[in-house]
Amino acid sequence: MKGFLYYLPGVQSPVSIEAARKACNYAFADCETVVSRGVMRGPWDGPVGSIVGRPGLEDVGLYDNRQTWFRTAGDSGICVGIENGVELGPDDLARPRQLDGHWVRLGDDGHEWLIPTARRFSKDVEGVTWYCGLPCRSVYQADGSWSPTEPVKRYEGFWRTALDFWEAFTKGEEKGTRREFHFDFDRMHQAAVEALQINYAVGPAEVSHLGLLTFSSCQEIMEAVIDLPTLNEYLKKKRSPRDS
Repeated sequence: MKGFLYYLPGVQSPVSIEAARKACNYAFADCETVVSRGVMRGPWDGPVGSIVGRPGLEDVGLYDNRQTWFRTAGDSGICVGIENGVELGPDDLARPRQLDGHWVRLGDDGHEWLIPTARRFSKDVEGVTWYCGLPCRSVYQADGSWSPTEPVKRYEGFWRTALDFWEAFTKGEEKGTRREFHFDFDRMHQAAVEALQINYAVGPAEVSHLGLLTFSSCQEIMEAVIDLPTLNEYLKKKRSPRDS
């Protein structure tokens, strides 16, 4: 098995799944256990801590001559590492349970990544309507029925981001074959990482190392999030002359 490594400063080995999630939840949220090894120093001479990996990784540890490490943002001191020469793709990083969506080709290797669709379109005889495609809380009604409401807590932030992107997209203008609109550069990248993070064990440092994002690919990811491929397909068929 291949995957990223994580240096957790100040965390003693063996590392519990609770401690791993507390330090770096996105990497271990879907794991039941982790593999770990204590180290007397971390990358860049960091303090005593542990090197941690997802279940199945072998020979977890700190080896300066065969690993590359990346710092993460903030003051946590957590670093992300990978064995030199190891190439990771979507199959290596996929979560056991993924949300349905659209496949988007990312990076120089041409792999396709499954991007979850949050704001989903439904086609019916009256046209298209939209609904939340994320797991939602169900509420018991007075008439004995159950109704979906807001997304579960895990996806609340992602849902708001999807709605904000849809609003920005619809306020844009058509320019040739593309639509021009304003969405903050950093937020576009953060949103793309968040979308990838739902179906894959990656964060900003991992996505950057894999070379998955350009501004254009971020836009493709977010267009998948708002189910634009489905809407475009519907509009294309609607504009086409009916079969005689």
